[in-house]
Amino acid sequence: MTIQLLISEMHPDNLTVFSEICNDVHGDSEARKMEEKRIIEKMEQLAKQIHYEPKDISYLAKAMCVNKLENGNTSNKEYTNGSLGTLGDAVLKLIITEKLYLEGKDRGEITEIKSNLERNEYLNFIKEKYQLQTYAYNDNYFFDETPKHDQLTNSGHDVYFEAIVGAVYLDRGLQYCSKWVKPFIWDE
Repeated sequence: MTIQLLISEMHPDNLTVFSEICNDVHGDSEARKMEEKRIIEKMEQLAKQIHYEPKDISYLAKAMCVNKLENGNTSNKEYTNGSLGTLGDAVLKLIITEKLYLEGKDRGEITEIKSNLERNEYLNFIKEKYQLQTYAYNDNYFFDETPKHDQLTNSGHDVYFEAIVGAVYLDRGLQYCSKWVKPFIWDE
C-alpha cells in the first residue's frame, strides 16, 4: 500500500492537522508558502530512506518541521519539533535500556553503553549517514533550498533523529518503533 493511498484513507481531521503542522507556530495558514504536496512527497522519500511504513505521515512531517519558536531566549533556540524530539529521546532510552537489560547487562554496563549510544555525536552520525537534514523544512523552504539568512538548524546536536523516533512511536506504537530503531543503533 502506498503512502499516498494511506493519506487518502486518513480521517479528514488528520488532514487538517497535517496542513497546519508548521502553521500552529505562526497561526496564519495563508502565510504558509510550502505546498502540502511537496511536503508529502519529501516525507514519502524520507520514509523510504529510513525503511519506515507510516500509517499517518503527518507525524513524520511534524518531526521534520523546524520553525523557530519565539521563546525570548536568543541563546537557546527552540524548534517546533522539540517536544517530539523530547518524546523520541525518552523512547530511545527505553528501547536501548530494555535491550541491554534483556541481554543480561548490569546497571553499570547499561549506563555506559546507553550513554555512548545516545550521545549527540552518535545521533549526529545517524543524521549525516541518512542525510535526515535534507528532509527538514520550515514554512518556506526545505533544508537544501534555504537562503543563508534563513538557515535551518544543522548543528552537532541532532534535532531530527529523536523527533523521528517520537513520530514513529506515536504513529505505530512501541513494539514497531523498537523493531524499527534497533538497526540504526546496533546495525542489525
